[in-house]
Amino acid sequence: MLELKQEYKNHQIEVIVDNARTHTTKSYSLQDFGRNIGTRCPVEKIEYVDENGATNVIECYFKNGTNKGKSKGLVELCKESRVQLPVQIKLDEIRKILSKHRAFQNIIYCPKYHCELNAIEGLWCNQKAFVRSRTDQSFEKMIKLISDSRIHFVKRKIALKLFRRFWR
Repeated sequence: MLELKQEYKNHQIEVIVDNARTHTTKSYSLQDFGRNIGTRCPVEKIEYVDENGATNVIECYFKNGTNKGKSKGLVELCKESRVQLPVQIKLDEIRKILSKHRAFQNIIYCPKYHCELNAIEGLWCNQKAFVRSRTDQSFEKMIKLISDSRIHFVKRKIALKLFRRFWR
């Protein structure tokens, strides 16, 4: 990483992230889980990345045994996640403890098509409008206009205008 920083230290770098994954990702909340075996559970499994960068999976339903097919509940999920719980504990306290565990720290995605919340949507919107208003429907012209639209976005300081408009 240091080599990259030194090599490109005098360059202006733009990072554009496609939000396609946000259109299908469904987050879950600790409020959606029940306490005991057989109670509500919104997902089949929970995937998360631990402190060491390793991907872990916690199955939310029993695969075999007397409880096969039943949800595990938060108490059982705590045991599998190696989270120590006191003997007498309320559901809200379990949720509070688990909210600090990496498996339950969700990323909250911005809604799609809302440039006031997600700057990349403002860029896409501006680029599409720029290309649509200037194209003659030829592929070569469209490719050139896409490149020109980025320059237009920077020169006209559209990002600042969007932020000023929505974040007064």
